[in-house]
This record gives sequence, C-alpha cells and structure tokens, in this order.
Amino acid sequence: MILAIVVLFSYILWRLLLRRREILLEQSRQTIENFTPASNAVSISSMNVNALTATNGITDPMTAKQLKQFVIKASYHTCYTGSDLSASMVTYALNRGYRWLDFCTADGTTVCYTTDDTLNGIKSASTPVLFGDIATQIQMHGFISPDSPNSKDPIFIQIRPLWKGDSSKDEQLKTTIANFSNEYKIPVYTGTIDKNTKIDQLLGKVVFVIDQSIISAGNLHSNDNTFMTSLPISQASKLQAKLPLILADNFTTTPPDKIYQFFPTGATANSDVYSTIQAIGAQITPMCIWSNDSHLANYEAIFNSSNAGIVPLSSVLKYTKTNHPSVTQSSYPGAFAGK
Repeated sequence: MILAIVVLFSYILWRLLLRRREILLEQSRQTIENFTPASNAVSISSMNVNALTATNGITDPMTAKQLKQFVIKASYHTCYTGSDLSASMVTYALNRGYRWLDFCTADGTTVCYTTDDTLNGIKSASTPVLFGDIATQIQMHGFISPDSPNSKDPIFIQIRPLWKGDSSKDEQLKTTIANFSNEYKIPVYTGTIDKNTKIDQLLGKVVFVIDQSIISAGNLHSNDNTFMTSLPISQASKLQAKLPLILADNFTTTPPDKIYQFFPTGATANSDVYSTIQAIGAQITPMCIWSNDSHLANYEAIFNSSNAGIVPLSSVLKYTKTNHPSVTQSSYPGAFAGK
C-alpha cells in the first residue's frame, strides 16, 4: 500500500513538473517580439535526395549530395534572447526550422553570450544555461514532429570555445559533447566530415562543429581553410571566391570549393546576406534570431520558398538573384522596414 502511494505521488509530481516546464517554455516564447508559429519546413529526406540529384546532366550524381552543395538555416548565439540567455531559445529555433545552432562557451560546461566573440565581451546571464539544458531541448524536440517541422534533418551544433591551450577546459568540453549521446541518448554522427561527406549520411543525427585548431573534437572543423572557412561577415568582400556555376537541373555543376560561414560578429541586429550569398555562394550565414527585423524576414523567405531548412545552394543562388530585398518586399510575419 505504501509503495502504491509513493508511486502515485511520484507520478503526480512528475506531471506537475512537466506542466511547469511547458508553461515556462510558452512564457519564454511570448517574450520574443512577434513570435510566429512554426515554419512548415520539410526534411531534406522528405524531398528525396536521390530524386533531387537525378542524372539530368550531372556526370556524377553523388557530387550533388555533398554537404557543401547545401545551404543550412543557421542561427547565431542561439540561446540569446536579446537581453539574456535561455535554453528555450533552442526549441524556438528548432520550431522555426533552423538546423544550425551556435553557442559560445568559456568553460566547456555553460553557454555564454559575448558581444565580440571573445572573453572580453561576455555578458553576465541571470541564470546560467548548461549544455545539458540544450541537450534536453534537443532530446525533447530536435527530432520530433511537429516540434521540429524538418525533424529528419541533421542538427549542426557549433560550439565556439573562447580559450586556447587550456587542457582542463578541453577535457570538460569533450565530456560535454560525449554526454549528448552517452547521457541523453541523442543520435550523434560518429565520423569526420570532409569534402566527400553526403547530406544523406547525416540525416537524423547531431553533428558537432568546432574549430579544431583550438580543440581536437567534433565532426566538422569549422575553420581549417581547406574544406571550411569561418570569418566575420565584414571580411567577406575581401575573399577571392569563385561563384559556382548552375546546371538546369538546379544543382551546381562547378561546385563550391569549400563551405563558407560568415558571422555577424558584434551585431545586435541582422544585415543583408543576399549580397554575400550572391558574391561567394556562402552556405552558412548565422542570423540573430532574437532580432525580428526585415533582414531576418528576407533570410527566412529563402527557406520558405523551398519549404525546407536545408536547401540546395543552386536554389538559393537563383532565389537571391531574382528576389533581392532591395526590390522585393518580405512577407515574413511581423517584419518591418528600418530596424
């Protein structure tokens, strides 16, 4: 009898805690200006990668599946709300179809927001956000529909350590990464990503993106300058990158030579990324999702036009060329000019 009472009490307490978590998540959503319902993005797998890369002029269809051939809907400082840090922003991002999540850390355990992507620019948070909190959000929502409208797509978790040469922090971060699979049972890709990695190898898995010149960890080296280059967006115009050519079948016949990522370092709002995409063919342009401005509206319109969160680069090149924000009014809910 006593055991039955204990079990019943534990169940009631669990239900109350679960309901409290749901209420807090809903409240955090309401704090985001003009919060809108989930994107209707479909998974790249639902679009049938094989069909997308069918012959039609491509001598090697496998080339069209390479990761560098795709643009990924990306967020910058994903946990930042505009004034503080909150793990529920991860759910907000996933709910909108984002599959590239970005976090800075100063200790390998907690997330931090920094105004200049260095230790000097760290802003204190009212409540620390642990990577465990992020793992919980991904575990609960990352690969589940309708919480994530493109739930079969990979989730790229970019971790940016704000230190170099600290072995104890290195080991802590490695433990943090391992816990995603060991403790939270989240499917994590186990290989190393290079120029030959195909998008369909990553479906349904978490991929860790790290600058491996700082710490040898993760699946994708974010700044090896061979397969991937990551720079502040202010430096994009200085690159001598050759824009890929496009075949009629909507895939690039002369593919990009690498993945380009451009950070809005120091930004408190978004800026035009269409020009950067058009000039270089940038696949990763993380956006300040806490700033509901017209540039974010135009960015999301790229993915809305394909009804996806991971879109062939050639489709994005075509869209940004014919729908430049200087001549096209965004239809993003709540978007407004001048911010």
